[in-house]
Amino acid sequence: RHPADEVVMVIEGSTTMTLLIDGVEHQRTLNPMQMIVVPELTWHRFSTPDGVKVLSISPQPSDHQIDHP
Repeated sequence: RHPADEVVMVIEGSTTMTLLIDGVEHQRTLNPMQMIVVPELTWHRFSTPDGVKVLSISPQPSDHQIDHP
């Protein structure tokens, strides 16, 4: 999670983004040239079994944890 909104755009490949919002996991699959805005302080992760190239604008500092989402 980040202290401000993060912008993620897929350049090549695809990924599934999981966002933890109010304790519920929401998933969205992104393909080339699709983007998502991850709201500030929202835990999130990528699931990318086949690889992906993304462009992201990620405010720092970032928090990391293993348990969620």
